[in-house]
Amino acid sequence: MRQFSAAQSVAALISILLLAVFAGCGGGSSTNNTNPVTSIVMTPSSVSMNVGQVSKITGVTKNYAGNTITADVSYSSSNPSQITVSPTGYICAGIWDANYINCNALAGQTGVAQATITATSGDVSATAPVFAHLQVDQITVNPPTGCVSVGATPSYTATAYNTTAPGCSVAIPCDITPSVGPISFYSTDFTVMSPNTTTGVLTANEPGSTNIYASIAGLNSVPQAALVCPVVSINVHDASSSNTTFSLAPTNTQNLVADVIDSAGNSIRPALTWSSVPAGVASVSLGTDTTTNSAVVTANTAGTTTITATCASPTCNRNISPEYSQNLVTVNVSGTTTTTVYAASTKSLMLVPIQSSDNSVQTAITLPYLPNSIASDSNGTKLFLGSDNGIMAVDVSTGQVSVSSAALGKIIATSPDGAYLLVSDSTFGNVYLYATSSTTSALTQSLTSFGGAFTPDSHSVAFLAPSQQLFYYTTLPTSSSTTLAFVPTALDVSAQGGLTYVTGSALGAIDIVPTCNLSSWQTLAANAPTLIAHLPNGTGAVVADSPSVDVVTTGSIPAGCPPTPQSSVTSYDLGFGSFTANQMFVSTDSSRVYILSNLSSVIGLNLSSLTPFSISLVNGAVPTTGGAMIDNSRVYVGASDGNVHALTVSSGSDSAQISPNLKDPSGAAVIPDLVYVLPK
Repeated sequence: MRQFSAAQSVAALISILLLAVFAGCGGGSSTNNTNPVTSIVMTPSSVSMNVGQVSKITGVTKNYAGNTITADVSYSSSNPSQITVSPTGYICAGIWDANYINCNALAGQTGVAQATITATSGDVSATAPVFAHLQVDQITVNPPTGCVSVGATPSYTATAYNTTAPGCSVAIPCDITPSVGPISFYSTDFTVMSPNTTTGVLTANEPGSTNIYASIAGLNSVPQAALVCPVVSINVHDASSSNTTFSLAPTNTQNLVADVIDSAGNSIRPALTWSSVPAGVASVSLGTDTTTNSAVVTANTAGTTTITATCASPTCNRNISPEYSQNLVTVNVSGTTTTTVYAASTKSLMLVPIQSSDNSVQTAITLPYLPNSIASDSNGTKLFLGSDNGIMAVDVSTGQVSVSSAALGKIIATSPDGAYLLVSDSTFGNVYLYATSSTTSALTQSLTSFGGAFTPDSHSVAFLAPSQQLFYYTTLPTSSSTTLAFVPTALDVSAQGGLTYVTGSALGAIDIVPTCNLSSWQTLAANAPTLIAHLPNGTGAVVADSPSVDVVTTGSIPAGCPPTPQSSVTSYDLGFGSFTANQMFVSTDSSRVYILSNLSSVIGLNLSSLTPFSISLVNGAVPTTGGAMIDNSRVYVGASDGNVHALTVSSGSDSAQISPNLKDPSGAAVIPDLVYVLPK
């Protein structure tokens, strides 16, 4: 006998009393005459119950417009000798007592039955089947093989077993599947695959991995792995042609489309992440064409930016390896730009803005702690400084400084969208994945790192540990690692995100590792490679390899994970003798690579003519840190003479020496060893 709960008993009695009152008042119609019922939807659409179990069914009344309305509903069973229903829709897999409080089960197989429950409101009715069966003790899901594509409604089956009835046991369970009726299936990740709450039918929503389980009479099966076919190919181009390079004036737009193929060979429209780096030059947003994977690029200011599309967790290829676009789009925005250059020192509490329009020094911003690093997002809207006391965030429009102690140490990588910083703390031996909006650490690893780089979609970051390990974080967040064949020196991620380049100076190697699974793919021979930087145009990377620069040329990137493109390396002697590279950066148009070293010049390689160049600093000063403007017209570097030097690229000259007048807390002059050019 199944006893009804106190709350259910009260509800049932109230319903009976109300029905009696309505009947006594002569209310012959059970519908609202001013808004009549035109349909009833049964929820759930079918019911599966163990013998003696109680379950609720609801007839949802709707009007002509399909809107839910309030109306009286009565319920009846087609088989009241085995399955009964209360006036309020509570079903008993057996016989209700007179007050609808106790559900009395029928013994053994006599309780196994089917019935149709009818909900009636006025002259409108709807039905739902009910299945009463022996108790379900075990459920086994029988998943289909392979994967299903986005939009599919895969057919799953399950087997229900009883192990407690006479003749049934755990060793020899009885298959009672034919008596349980339709089985509902559910997913553990609704982003990947979600169920229809009425029918229990699953729909594939996004590429990725999930687990599927069956539910019968309140019992769930052990989840089984299921896969919505992953994206294996993304190609980005003009919406109306195959063009991948564009020239735009500020405020102009360009429509793009991504051709996306899944592992079953189907063209699909998943939730791609579109990215532009640097976003200060041009931004990218989802397009309005709902028939394609569309996007719109809007030009902001002079410079060059690259556009990529990615299928990666948490929105696409969820819980599995990411897929990066096999190509990228290059957008050149015409004109000139002005920006802000920030000068700071690891020995000063001053942060000094310099306007590039006239190289004028602005009012200094007071920092609460001594900085050890400086960075920004690729849009140039957020400036961050690392310190031993926390992360200092500077509002570039107001100069206001806020501090978070959730991550201590040096910023070694910044996501292009500015949402995450990778921070390494050598004092306490931790690496933090710091979320800038919530000012919290999303992941913490007990080690220190000396190099890291985010993928262009800002969803993942790779970084190095001294113990020959390459780590990989995703913003889901999760972490993984692999052991390299050599002690690493530096790394960077390719412009499209699919490859990670790692140098090993002791071994004289440049390793190429697919970002999606960190499997070693190709090792190139070099001399003593140190710093490495990807080429923004997606053709490879450049490596500081004194007295040379190595140019890594990567061929076309094939589909799938891991991608296995062929790369080659060519070394170009710069002709300036030995140098120790301290910083290296590439112009956004991929035309030049700049190296700041122990030499009193900024040296580099013209990547268009493959010829070396140098720009000598006035006063024989040695550069510290710096960067190039996004329109590639000037390079700003701090130097040993205490000045910030503005270098004109076209003439190869040190055209201005700007004194930020940095002081330490005791008032002594210090050199600008943290100089940053805002990418806007």
